[in-house]
Amino acid sequence: MMKLYCIQLIISISVFTFAYSINTHPNTNLGSSSVFNTDVHNSNHHFTHTPVHPLDPLTVPEINNIRSILAAYEPFTSSFPSVNTLSLDEPDKSQVLGWKTGDPLPSRRASIICILDGQTRILTVDLVLSVVTHDVSIGSGYPMLTNEDQITASQVLYKDLEFNKSILARGVDFKDLVCGSSSSGWFSPDEEGKRIIKVQCFSGQNTPNYYMRPIEGLTVIVDVDKREIVKITDTGRDIPIPKETNTDYLYTTKNQFPDITPEIGMAI
Repeated sequence: MMKLYCIQLIISISVFTFAYSINTHPNTNLGSSSVFNTDVHNSNHHFTHTPVHPLDPLTVPEINNIRSILAAYEPFTSSFPSVNTLSLDEPDKSQVLGWKTGDPLPSRRASIICILDGQTRILTVDLVLSVVTHDVSIGSGYPMLTNEDQITASQVLYKDLEFNKSILARGVDFKDLVCGSSSSGWFSPDEEGKRIIKVQCFSGQNTPNYYMRPIEGLTVIVDVDKREIVKITDTGRDIPIPKETNTDYLYTTKNQFPDITPEIGMAI
């Protein structure tokens, strides 16, 4: 009992000390100018056509405007790049902290990571001036995979005879086959300057949680840009695929959850 009381006392003192330091610590401005004192942001604004807060994400009209700006940008006039990441280029923290409801918004900018001709570029688009203000090429790079990249990798697999034979040998129906890659990667110096992804496959038979049914020993390395298989590792065909029973983790009950009341003295 004494141990429990001591724990409660320590937690209470810690919370009080943190709250007190926010308002009084001479080496921080958390108490006078911080996110603790800014207006609460209404998330419903995310779906409007006009941003009303400095940190509102890009709206549909803004995204359409960005596409027009990139299409008119000289390096992209003959071929539009693959856009891997598109997000708000957030204003400086001081601008956000100094902004109040009703004030004009800071200049809206977009941050873009895209790929063209095997080269990754990082761009900044000024939505007020409608121009690209920053463009840096970083070589091949490893930006986030797009849906098109994932689809390309799957199409490459399904066209490969060796891969198809392996799937059939494991007794997996192609309609239940699910293949994908979490991210691009760098596996050896021989792959420098390439966009290589490692693809793994699963069986989605009778379960929505196909990750619980991996096809062990089968890994395929794919060059996304060249649309070709670099290497197939095909081992462990004798390893059985886990059963689908109890793989979806769905919980059902006929009874209401019991009321959970905290012990007296535990509330802070």
